[in-house]
Amino acid sequence: MRTWPKLLTLAVGLVILVSVGGYLLSYRPFRSAPDLGRLPLLPRRSHVAPTIQARPGALPRPTFATQQALTPPLTQTVNLLLAGIDTRPDEFRSSRSAPQGREEPEFGGGRTDALLLVVLDRKSGHVGLVGIPRDLALSLPGEGMVRINTIYMHGVRGLQSAARPGGPQGGLKLLRQTIRHLLGLTVDHTVFVDHAGFERLVDAMGGVALRVICPIRDRFLDPRGPGGRLELKLEAGVRWVDGRTALMFARSRHGRGIVDRARRQQAVLVGIRDRLLQLGPRRASELLPTLKQAVYTDMRSVDLLRLLRQVLNIRRERIHGLVLDWRHADPTTLEDGRWVMIPRPEAIHQALTRLFEAGPPGFRRAETCKPMDAALARPATSTPASTPAAAPTSAPAAGR
Repeated sequence: MRTWPKLLTLAVGLVILVSVGGYLLSYRPFRSAPDLGRLPLLPRRSHVAPTIQARPGALPRPTFATQQALTPPLTQTVNLLLAGIDTRPDEFRSSRSAPQGREEPEFGGGRTDALLLVVLDRKSGHVGLVGIPRDLALSLPGEGMVRINTIYMHGVRGLQSAARPGGPQGGLKLLRQTIRHLLGLTVDHTVFVDHAGFERLVDAMGGVALRVICPIRDRFLDPRGPGGRLELKLEAGVRWVDGRTALMFARSRHGRGIVDRARRQQAVLVGIRDRLLQLGPRRASELLPTLKQAVYTDMRSVDLLRLLRQVLNIRRERIHGLVLDWRHADPTTLEDGRWVMIPRPEAIHQALTRLFEAGPPGFRRAETCKPMDAALARPATSTPASTPAAAPTSAPAAGR
């Protein structure tokens, strides 16, 4: 008869252990949000395609050949949205005193200046990285014309047409809906990372190797540098960088081109993937605590690890890079003087049907590089989009 209390105690202990384990393996800072409705695209405006001016300095060729494949209907893929959020001190808060000791990081209304959709086709083993420039613009109900990098911010603050404020969950919901409307692809999971978290993650890996296509010199506002500025200077070639340098590389507006910036963000992601592969599955798994502190995702830890292993098992030549550029959007200057890119749905759809025919991520198919210090040059005065001078390199740049 005395065995029953022991069995009961053991059973209760197992239940508690399973509950605690389930909580520790769960990581869901975002919850469901109300449906915010369809996001209509603005009507297309007349434009003249921008011209690309050749500059001295030949570009190197890719270091490996991409294995092209027919792109199947993208209905059986796993789609992961990576968002780099440009948070300010008054816009970001990491909650460490949530009820019952739960640690659920929370976002304010920062801009998602880096947006990249990872399209993973498990059957073929091919992956497409779709870079989404920050200046793509859509019309939000009750909000008017907004750039895509402010969609999350608008969702956090709550749309005028919504019945209740959005908060972080509403921001995530609105961003996912926007990506689905823009690309026609469902976002299965989302990963957010801010500047500090990105630097911390890269440093925890011991740095990454980046293939610098064009030499870059740029400066950034940062209190850690002399005079409140940090300088980026990278020659062309493969460069080993720390987290701070990798972040500046991804943020640089070298030549003031947002499309090249999106390509560099793809190059950073590939560099991180290659570094994790170099470390091996065991060492990569040991980085999970750092990863959980650096990123904010709707995935559980076990799902994050499973997806990480899948990505590491993908052959390098089966990773493709696509950036939505002037072939897929019309550059336009709005009445209030803002420069934006109006998406062309048909062109975007056609590009996605050939996603696995795209070249390697981060590689720019052009013949020349701009001068190394192009990012330091003053931007040209913006002109109406109806003139050939409205090139992407003359687009006004926001503050860093």
